[in-house]
Formats: sequence, structure tokens, C-alpha cells
Amino acid sequence: MGRVRVSAAGQLIAAGLTPAAVFAATHMRADADLWGQLPFGLDTLQTWSLPADDPYSFTQDTPWINHEWLSELQMGLAWTAGGTAGLALLKGSLTFAAFLLIWTALRQVHPGARLAILAVVVFGTVHMWSSLRPQLWTFVSVAVLCRILAGGSAKARRWLPVLFAVWTNNHGGWIVGIGVLAVWAAAKVIVEREPFREWAMVTLLSILATLVTPYGWTLWEFVLRTVRLERAIAEWQPLWAAHPINWVPWLLAVAAGVWAVFRMPAHRFAAVTVLAMLACASLQVQRLESIFVTAAAIL
Repeated sequence: MGRVRVSAAGQLIAAGLTPAAVFAATHMRADADLWGQLPFGLDTLQTWSLPADDPYSFTQDTPWINHEWLSELQMGLAWTAGGTAGLALLKGSLTFAAFLLIWTALRQVHPGARLAILAVVVFGTVHMWSSLRPQLWTFVSVAVLCRILAGGSAKARRWLPVLFAVWTNNHGGWIVGIGVLAVWAAAKVIVEREPFREWAMVTLLSILATLVTPYGWTLWEFVLRTVRLERAIAEWQPLWAAHPINWVPWLLAVAAGVWAVFRMPAHRFAAVTVLAMLACASLQVQRLESIFVTAAAIL
């Protein structure tokens, strides 16, 4: 098989995307949450224990579940090792890993379309990679999850419980990940008649893996108590309340789902079902748009 030649237009696009990708990976923006997440990680690094309350809040008299302790510990290690440069390197590594997972998932796509898809992903996931926050770990984890599901390898699926055990200690986005896995598994069993036992086992083990935290089942209780669509947080507002430019990646991801209905031979129903779920969810909570765009590019 001959090597695919990239057109002059494709080379120009690549030349433009390369510095954009480097900027996306290494650019550091001072997010307001960093003031808390970094000290939490440094405290854990110093004491090697998790505090039972938030020492920097007026709610010090109430029990506290730090569901992002592992990502904050990594921030503390990065800061200890290299200060601001260490944080930039950590952010760059996570961002680059996510983009690389998406890019390599598109290896069979025409070079021009591949570059265009990556450009949409870079734009559509800007809320995740623009600053160093625990949601970056969800960005990488969603890409890994979708790569494993799209790959169709039963051997690779055995690593999903490990993924969820790590993911749960880094960021609360694992909740969406469990939803993606459950919907994908149900579609595979009901429509494509794949073995129920295998999918039930990997899904159950992945759910149980979310208990592998310092908090055990109380983390589930915390999630049920705190995760609400009506919370007055800007990123949790409906997508239609955002600036119209935020609709562009969502619409393109929806178009990818429609394309899959007619053109994609493998995993068609499972992919469309997952993307439909994420499309509806991201309409209700705009911060989920980045997850939707990532899943659409890979699945």
C-alpha cells in the first residue's frame, strides 16, 4: 500500500495547527480554583494524609470529601519540582496526551479531514485545556475510554476498571464515563447481540472500581448530594444560555453522529446512542460539551 500524500492545503493546515497545538498544551491561565487545589495538594504532600475538613474555608466544622485529591497531589508534586514551569509541564503533558489519543484514533481518516477534526476538537475542548484544573484528567480519561470502546478489543476492556479507579480519585467526571460505558454496553448487548456476561462483568467491575478511594461508598453519597443540574455555576448552565459561538463545536459533533448513522459500519448503534446521550446532556450542562466533542471525534 502506498503512502498517503498530504495535499498542499493539508500541509498549510498542519503548519497552522502545529503552533496552535503547542500553545494549547503549554499556555497557562491563572484559574481561580488553582489557589485552593495547589495548597490542598501541597498539604497532602507534606502530611501524607487527607484532612477531614477544608482548612481554608469557613466550613471547617463540617466533614469534607476531597474527591480530586489525586490530581491535586500531582499539582503539588509538579510545583515542588519546578514551580510554575512544573505546573505548565504537567498541564502540557495531559493536554498533549489527550490530543495525541484523538489524533491517533483518526489514523484511517483522510489527512485533510483529520486535521479539520482536530481543529474542531481543540476549539471545542478549550474549556478543559485552557487552565490546569482536575478536569484535564477527565479529558484524558474520556479519550482513553472512547479509544478502548471503539477499538473493540475484549482484552483492552479489562483495563477499564483500572481506568475508573484512577479517574475517580482525580476528578468527578467519572460519573459521565460510567454513563458512557453503561449505554455502550447496553447497546452492544441488546442490538448487536454481544455476550451479556462479558459486558455486564466489565461494567460492574468498573462501577465497583469507583469505590477504590479513601472515602469508599461515602463518595457516592457525596456525588448524589452535590451533583445537581440547577446549581448556580456558570459552567453548569444550559448550552443555549452561552454565547452562540459555543454552539459551533456542538453542532459539528451532532453532524458527526448523523454521519455515523449512514456511513460508519462498526459500532454504529452503540456510538450513535452514546453521542445522543452526550448531546442531550451537554445541552443541559455546557461544561459537558467538551466531553461530547471528544467522544464524537473518536467514536
